[in-house]
Parts: sequence; structure tokens; C-alpha cells
Amino acid sequence: EQGFFEDNWEWDTRLGRWFERTVDDQAPPRQAAGFAYDSGRDVFVLFGGNANSGRAEGDLWEWDARTNVWTEQFPVGPA
Repeated sequence: EQGFFEDNWEWDTRLGRWFERTVDDQAPPRQAAGFAYDSGRDVFVLFGGNANSGRAEGDLWEWDARTNVWTEQFPVGPA
């Protein structure tokens, strides 16, 4: 079966290794998305990418590593 994984990984700078973070609700799996860290708000931001179906996504999600929660965002106004 082909498809994208629905896993979340976090780098531990103290231990120098990756570990998997289990979350209940998360952004749908995708490839070729934009992903960045917003240091002003201390969250990770995920935008767009391609779904398993190949459809281009235009959604925006934030992940808060402190609470381990993904939240879909619905921005308004010009980009």
C-alpha cells in the first residue's frame, strides 16, 4: 500500500536524537508542504502540500510542541 505516514517526530537537542510524538488529532498527511518555526509565538507552522490523492492542499496548521496539539488556522485578509 502506498501513501503518506501520519507520524510526528521531534528532535531532542539535549539527547541528540529523534523521538516520535503521538497525537490524537493532527493535520492530514501530505508531501511537499511548507513547514517553519514561528519563534515569536513558539509554534510550528505547516502550509499546503499534496494529499495522498495528489490534490494540492491550501490549508494552514499550527503545532504547539508544549501541548502536543495541532490546530487548523483560518487566516483572513491579504497574504
